[in-house]
Amino acid sequence: MPGAVRIQAGVENGRCYLRVEDEGPGMPDELAQCVLEAFRRGDDARQQGAGGSCLGLAVVVDIVHAHGGEAVCGPGAGGGTRFELNWPEGDHRHSS
Repeated sequence: MPGAVRIQAGVENGRCYLRVEDEGPGMPDELAQCVLEAFRRGDDARQQGAGGSCLGLAVVVDIVHAHGGEAVCGPGAGGGTRFELNWPEGDHRHSS
């Protein structure tokens, strides 16, 4: 049976954040350290076969970095995996 996926977004201490956390089986620490890298797959058996390019998360990380932010992946509170993106809150005032 699938578990819950929680998505949170907001602003804390002048930084915007987006958090996605699931209740799945999680992933080994060594994979969580590098899953945000381009061309990295979690399942070694899929490394050689057909499939996607594994660029999705790496592109997201590059966009977040371009906005002065950071991306992290680690264990979730419910035993699954947690991805978090954060970046500085922008100045939305218009100059006159």
